Amino acid sequence: MAQVNKSPKKVGAGNDKKIRDLNPPRVFTTANEFDKYAALAVNAIKIECTDPAIKFGYLEERFIKQQLVFTNYVGYDRLINMWAKAYAYGLNDYWQAKTVTFVFPNRKGYTRELSYEPNPIGAYLIQGYPGNITLASIIQKATDTMQICDSAIIQNLEASKTPHYVLVKDEDTRLSLEQAIQQRQAGKPVIVVDETLGDCMKGVPNLTEFVVPQIYEFRTSVRNDLLNELATMTANTNKRERVQVGEVNAMVGLCEDHIYSLIDNVERQFKEYDLPFKISLNTSLEELYYNSINNNDNNPEETDEYV
Repeated sequence: MAQVNKSPKKVGAGNDKKIRDLNPPRVFTTANEFDKYAALAVNAIKIECTDPAIKFGYLEERFIKQQLVFTNYVGYDRLINMWAKAYAYGLNDYWQAKTVTFVFPNRKGYTRELSYEPNPIGAYLIQGYPGNITLASIIQKATDTMQICDSAIIQNLEASKTPHYVLVKDEDTRLSLEQAIQQRQAGKPVIVVDETLGDCMKGVPNLTEFVVPQIYEFRTSVRNDLLNELATMTANTNKRERVQVGEVNAMVGLCEDHIYSLIDNVERQFKEYDLPFKISLNTSLEELYYNSINNNDNNPEETDEYV
């Protein structure tokens, strides 16, 4: 019987697949405008636990803030001291939600009756904005407008790349004209002796209006308004003179009114339900406000450029 030669098995070959299986897939994503400003929104507030006996760290805080930003609601079960996604049902005598279903990361949940007063085993539904609106929807509207502006800017730039159209009578004229255009682009003088070629070089003007500056200015105003919603003041790039202290203070007040409509509402619920948590602003807005006042006591007419 003829002997069949088998190729030797490579050392460690049997483990290669197992090693490869252990490597997680590398997924790369490109953040869009919404993701960028949503991250600013989450970072604009800070939540702390005042009871050292309760486990509360980065993961718990991030979950609460994400729920408040994206859904405007987050659930807290004091019986087990855990936060969860919350889905409310029914109405009580005050037209508030009567029951709530808590859903946890393992996709399991249960339904409890909501509490609206201090209760050591109560179930609570914490609301962000005092209305049917989410901070995410505000961000989405602004970033959608900004992306339309970006598209319009690109389209206008593309349309402006062709300064004029040229009509030629024959192939020889086309070749001569191409050579003349290349010389002009290279910075060389173009001497035309042919009347036909000279007429062609006048071209047919492209009447596309260059509106990039106007679109960009509008986009910047939308961006600045959104940043103010997120308690972020923006630098003054238009006014060259120094801005009055009153203007700065007014803008600080506007930014605070936006973000504190959420902060104050959440803080009121923490206190009303006697929950061991507190929420605060996590930006330099208030520090800027107090520094602006202290640094301009001797010169109340002007301050740094902010809008």
